[in-house]
Amino acid sequence: MSKIWQALKEAEQHREPAVAGVPSPHERLSAEEEAALCALLAHGSVPAAAAACGLSQGTLESWLRTPRFVAVYHAASRAARARR
Repeated sequence: MSKIWQALKEAEQHREPAVAGVPSPHERLSAEEEAALCALLAHGSVPAAAAACGLSQGTLESWLRTPRFVAVYHAASRAARARR
């Protein structure tokens, strides 16, 4: 299993439930995180996405261990698949 999918699976297991009145995770991403998210969707691998958006692979992997980033990634990935 690739590192990205392993990180997503682990984060999904530890995800906190949504709370009413709390802004969506997407609203709290930084510009760098947004760029990384787009790069992940476009390139499909951590090394390629990190290179494309000018981040270190370690930084992107650490973001993929945070529930907030992973939740937004999952939502964006589902939306991209639904458009196909």
